[in-house]
Amino acid sequence: LGLVMVLAKGGRARKRQFVGSVEPFNCGQVSFEKKEGRDLYLLSGAETALALRKLQSDLEHIEAATKVVELLLRSQNHEECHPELYALLEKVFQQSPLI
Repeated sequence: LGLVMVLAKGGRARKRQFVGSVEPFNCGQVSFEKKEGRDLYLLSGAETALALRKLQSDLEHIEAATKVVELLLRSQNHEECHPELYALLEKVFQQSPLI
């Protein structure tokens, strides 16, 4: 789907299956649904496939990753699908010495 706005209702509650999976710079699978007549999706599940702990533990790494993601967010239209950009972003996060 590309860039979408998703709300995780009760996302911090321990009983939710996606608690801990929805963290900045984690890669994984998410499932969500859209209510008719709304622009916002509701998160129904998430599973982490790749947790970039090194990136998340260093302020300089977080800053670098945030800049990369911000460029991507500013260049994309809502719900415009570009799987090659996601794959490239994941590769950058995995291989960059700064990240």
